[in-house]
Amino acid sequence: MDDLKTLRSLAGLTQHKAARAAGIARSRLSEIECGDVVIAPEEESRLRRVLLRAIETRAAQIEGALSATGIANPLITPPGR
Repeated sequence: MDDLKTLRSLAGLTQHKAARAAGIARSRLSEIECGDVVIAPEEESRLRRVLLRAIETRAAQIEGALSATGIANPLITPPGR
């Protein structure tokens, strides 16, 4: 699942951290990312929650850093504001 690996990378998580937070073995996550096994629905749900939470946290950190510099974030701030 290339998209899962990409999302994990964007979230700034290692396989170890993502797997631990989702309650699965790192080796299992590696197998899932490589497409060697089919991900179980409950594993997918847990991984999605972990990744979403991490991505939201990163987005908030970026927004905070941009705000501190006075630079508006064009991805979050609508044009004309």
